[in-house]
Amino acid sequence: EEIWAEGACRASIYGIDAGETYCFYQSGYDPAWARRSVGLVCLGLSLEDALQRGYARYDFLRGTERYKFDWATGQRETVAVRVIARGLPSALLLARENAEAVARAAAHALLPNAAVDLLRRLRRARERQSV
Repeated sequence: EEIWAEGACRASIYGIDAGETYCFYQSGYDPAWARRSVGLVCLGLSLEDALQRGYARYDFLRGTERYKFDWATGQRETVAVRVIARGLPSALLLARENAEAVARAAAHALLPNAAVDLLRRLRRARERQSV
């Protein structure tokens, strides 16, 4: 789903049809058009289109981005299960991941939202560089 203006795509949503559910997977917008709220408009049109096509649910999938709560009427919890081998390497990996999770939770609790968003962008940029 896209919004085109002045000869270019200004906002888009990539979703997946899953039976009676439309799964919102990814979205983006032209930052130069942010003041016109093209991302918000695209999302509203996507919701309207899903309703007209007869979907029973519009699922934002995982994530706690604030805009999702502007539209959602409920929340589900995503649970992941991982099986690992016993031993020191696995124990060290789990300890590192748990320490990172505690640090993220502390950052969310103590820092203003703008600082948390900045840290998140920096982490994602670092992850992209390592790939």
